Amino acid sequence: MYLGFPMGDVGGGWGTALGTLAALFARERTGESQRVDVSMLDMLVSFQAHLGQMYLASGEVPEPIGSGHPSNIPAKAFRAKDGTWVQVHCSTEPFWFKLVELVSACVPGFEALAGDERFKTAGGRMAHRSELESLLADAIVTKSADDWAALFIDWDVPAVPINNIADPQVQARSMVVEIDHPTAGTFKTAGNPIKLGQEERFSPPPTLGEHTREVLREIANFGNDEIDAMEARGAI
Repeated sequence: MYLGFPMGDVGGGWGTALGTLAALFARERTGESQRVDVSMLDMLVSFQAHLGQMYLASGEVPEPIGSGHPSNIPAKAFRAKDGTWVQVHCSTEPFWFKLVELVSACVPGFEALAGDERFKTAGGRMAHRSELESLLADAIVTKSADDWAALFIDWDVPAVPINNIADPQVQARSMVVEIDHPTAGTFKTAGNPIKLGQEERFSPPPTLGEHTREVLREIANFGNDEIDAMEARGAI
């Protein structure tokens, strides 16, 4: 399945940043330099986390399961009556029983679900995954996401509607910020996920060549005359 976003690219950047910081810290302590070598492929392997370890331990290649989980059942997104998706994660026995009791009590036609022998154990739920997920899909679609959200809270069930970036908590964490760009105007972008207790300032992405002279002068140590000559030749 095509990834929803470029994890290799993003992960490569994060891995390189982390490796660079680790190398700088090591140099402060030992005086020795290090070469940071990060591959996007390596990052993707590490991001497999427990799924990759399950393959290495069992030799079984995991199959695509959408929003579900290979061993935690039920743990999946279901569409509510208003079209909003609701994520349910009730893989442990106590939470499963709370969920099934909620559905049996509050969804007409599903009164017998709590007593269904197929789903009383984790092994049974695993063996009958498709039947269980189909039943839950039929139940969840009978109410709106807001109705389910209230019921989940009342019944202490770990399930919630899936939010988007406009969620109030995202705003409260300053994870959507506005930036003034010299040509594009004001636009919104994601904030900094690493909070360090300092005032946050965000600069717009540079226009093409905006910092070329600055980089050549301050980092590459070229003089202004040399930079002018490169510009005259069309080298920059």
